[in-house]
Amino acid sequence: MAGVFIVLTKLHPLSTNVSTILPNNGSRSVGITHLVDHSMEYVLETNEILQVEYVQNHFMKVIQEGQFCGCFNYVPSLEDLKSNNLKAREKSKLLYENSSKQSASNFHGGNESCNAVISEVENKKYIIPANCRYEMMYNKDLVEIPVASLISPGSLVAVWCTNCESHLNALKTSVFPAWGLSYLGKWFWIKVTRSGKPVCSFSDPPGKQPFEQIIFGWKETKDRVLPLPPDGMVVVSVPSAIHSHKPPLSELLSTFLPENPQCLELFARYLLPGWTSWGLEVLKLQDIVLYEQKTEEGS
Repeated sequence: MAGVFIVLTKLHPLSTNVSTILPNNGSRSVGITHLVDHSMEYVLETNEILQVEYVQNHFMKVIQEGQFCGCFNYVPSLEDLKSNNLKAREKSKLLYENSSKQSASNFHGGNESCNAVISEVENKKYIIPANCRYEMMYNKDLVEIPVASLISPGSLVAVWCTNCESHLNALKTSVFPAWGLSYLGKWFWIKVTRSGKPVCSFSDPPGKQPFEQIIFGWKETKDRVLPLPPDGMVVVSVPSAIHSHKPPLSELLSTFLPENPQCLELFARYLLPGWTSWGLEVLKLQDIVLYEQKTEEGS
């Protein structure tokens, strides 16, 4: 499961609002562009192969619509192909070299070696990729987070998740019930180049996919008047050069939130305007190495 998840909620009064300036495009390969396919009705939950086909088919529709609107029409030069986002990758490397390492007793460590390692928890084996530079938690740790005490009836919770079936099942059967939530549905975030091509090929499960999932739960109530996020939407954007850096969802989710909502991001790695950010690395992506100084014209 991804190490970042977002709680969108009407919080209790103990929360505070924060504001910030987000990093400029120097910290990313290009800026984020969101396009959403609203034509979907449902996602097949039980067949991973059909799910991949579903995402792939709707991805093509979104890209075509985007190119018609002037997005994803970039044609890379030979120099682009040779450099392979060198500037962005160097910025990302510099960020991690400058970062101080923090740890907590319930975080199970990264992997600084050049080889993948296997960690075993509750008779289940987990593969930790080589050079995995952030601390991790297992599903059993997520259950213990007191999310239920932070949200009120009608609140939404969105969780970034990989395509691992065991993590998806744990969310529905263990984590969400412990948080007092009902499963609502999922969206798919497809990572593409500036030309609109997926960053890797679609493949048969359990192979690597160019998309991740956003899993929604909510604290049920009959009093909610705002619409709930529909199941099966596809979001397309160019990913950050920084590993596991997710795009902000504030604008996409505004339809489902009240005016001036109180929002909280757990395990945040950067600040968002009007949000409360919590975690060990909430200022990580505010690092000055990700910024470029600009002078006003004529100065």
